[in-house]
Amino acid sequence: MKRAPALLLAVLALVGLVASAGAQQPAELTVLVLGGEEPLTVGDPIVFRVEVRHAEDARVEAESSMTELGRLDAALAEVELVEPGLTAVIWRTAAFEVGQFEVALPPIVVAGGGGRQVLTPPLQRVEIVSALPGESAEARPVTPPQEIEGRSNFAFWIAALLAIGAGFVLARVLGVRARRHAAPRAPTIAEPEPPAALPDVEAGLSAAEFCRALAAAVRGDLARRYAIPALSLTSAELPNHLAAAGAPAATVQRVRTLLRECDAATFAEQTPAPGRLAGYRELAAAIIEDGEGI
Repeated sequence: MKRAPALLLAVLALVGLVASAGAQQPAELTVLVLGGEEPLTVGDPIVFRVEVRHAEDARVEAESSMTELGRLDAALAEVELVEPGLTAVIWRTAAFEVGQFEVALPPIVVAGGGGRQVLTPPLQRVEIVSALPGESAEARPVTPPQEIEGRSNFAFWIAALLAIGAGFVLARVLGVRARRHAAPRAPTIAEPEPPAALPDVEAGLSAAEFCRALAAAVRGDLARRYAIPALSLTSAELPNHLAAAGAPAATVQRVRTLLRECDAATFAEQTPAPGRLAGYRELAAAIIEDGEGI
């Protein structure tokens, strides 16, 4: 009978060891790559979703600043607690080049139970194809002139086109002569406006107002630096004009990312958290700093 308490103590100790082992079980992650319809084409949204299984009292930490994703657009990490013991870390990006890319996602930290565990997601491979039709399409055959019905009608249209062309040439000649005799006018060059200061996250602006002011400040700087109408171009047109004006690829990529995020807050009524707004401001500052050496 005296052995019963000892046996009870052994059972309790075993239960404690099992519970301790369960609490100290290392965290595990799974990476999901989500996007539009396969295959992915230029501009399609790409979502990297990392699901982390961990102890219920642990928390997951990720980079709070913009994450560079190689040749894909930079993105901010979104940390979402799905349920106790399961957290998702999400990066939303896009590719504007064709090819096969390897993406290194940043490490993820799981903190809890008096310790920290660093998880490194495996290298992700993404293939982007062109949205343009392939080269295999055959051109429609040219119809021989002798098979065209109504040869007299065909000759009539040829003569009409020649007459129109002659009239166009005559109008051009008369216009050139008129301009030569006109008084020359001195060209007017608009003075570039000084760049606006970046808004402060603590200024009390709404997310839409903050993003609108941030995008306007960056557009003003780009207009002054590259002599392009950045303030009047759409978010889709501006990156192409920047590339044509000789802007570095990193600047074009950052501008595309910033405008996409700011448009979502300004026009789609999304409300980013203050941490994400700070990341937007950090990205805008990097765009402006790109041009300081120019």
